[in-house]
Amino acid sequence: MEVILLIIVWLFFGWIIKAIKTAGKAGLDTVQGKGSFTDNFKSDWKGMESLQIKAEIVQQELEDGKSVPLLECKIKGLLPNTSATHMTSVLSIFTKDKDGKWMPVTSALDSWQEDETPVYAHKQDMGYMQPNMGFRDWIMIGNAFTQTLTPGWSGRQTAKCVLYILDKSLGDEVRFGFPSNQSAVIDVYETTITIDFEGQGYIEASENEADLKPLAVSLAVAVANADGDFADSEGFFIKNWIKKQLTMVADHRVDRVKEQCNQAMQETYQQSAAGELSISSLTSKINELAGEADKYEIIELCLDVMAADGEADESEMDLIWKIASSLGLDKAEVNKIKDKKIVTLNVSGSAQSDSLNQLLGIDPNWTVEEKKKHLNKEFSKWNSRLHTVTDQAGKENVQRMLDAISEARKQLS
Repeated sequence: MEVILLIIVWLFFGWIIKAIKTAGKAGLDTVQGKGSFTDNFKSDWKGMESLQIKAEIVQQELEDGKSVPLLECKIKGLLPNTSATHMTSVLSIFTKDKDGKWMPVTSALDSWQEDETPVYAHKQDMGYMQPNMGFRDWIMIGNAFTQTLTPGWSGRQTAKCVLYILDKSLGDEVRFGFPSNQSAVIDVYETTITIDFEGQGYIEASENEADLKPLAVSLAVAVANADGDFADSEGFFIKNWIKKQLTMVADHRVDRVKEQCNQAMQETYQQSAAGELSISSLTSKINELAGEADKYEIIELCLDVMAADGEADESEMDLIWKIASSLGLDKAEVNKIKDKKIVTLNVSGSAQSDSLNQLLGIDPNWTVEEKKKHLNKEFSKWNSRLHTVTDQAGKENVQRMLDAISEARKQLS
């Protein structure tokens, strides 16, 4: 009952998701550390202590040489199952509100969110585990760039990292930081760490958030219709995005925000189709209301909408760069977000078009030498990914990016 009351109190205040200030190597889909789960399993359990958890902040170097703070949670010791079990681990993060109650932290990245809410969750399928197995060395069980996390209140806070070890056969869904089926919980482990949270918390900024959501929807619709073809998949993605955001809007605001978002979809589509839409008017309003982090979330939404139909369209990409520029976002950081999406897209048309600059992140104002240097970095990056992408479609798209780089080089010669 106390947990339910906590969620109700939390929902009453509202929320805001802080978008990424830097994407870098975000979206780590597998546990990384000293080898994989399999590499670290030890069947020789004698003398192994019970499972322990620790958290620390490390500096993660990005591809451009910048370093950003990364929260790492690691475990060591004997796993808690007493029989063969298909196990899932889920890491959740909490901070305290002004009354001292623990409240869940949200994430700006889909890959670090719960299935149905924007609350942070790092889920790992551990597979079928026999009893008396564990880790003799510390291994990563969950992580997140601190700049992608938003607590209820900003500033330096004590964060509680909660790790659930769940029986997957009984359900591994976690909602608002708590397992939906308590009987699936095999064990729970906690540790705390101090984190400096930037920007406003979602309670602090709940009023602005209600105004920002419809503006974000408008830009997403504009991108979807930039090629003159508002695909069903793009509309479906936007509607799902709205639905997911509404799960954490304060109860007394849900109906109003939902109505405003739906109205924004309809009006923007009509204005876009009639050639009457003013992108500068939308971005101007966003600049008045949003912080830098919110603007990065909006750009990620636009990129997701572009990717929804599986095509990297030239006109959509061009509009996204114009939006990013109007919002004053760093081109290199937007490129990092774009790179995460582009692997899943059909980029064959773009590689042969005049959109090479947009596709590859080339500033037309650069000198020839600067462009060549950038293309060399892009080649190294995509060439390395050719050997790490596992699915055939992904490999083909990486190869198309390499072909696009080759074409861009020819145009410079």
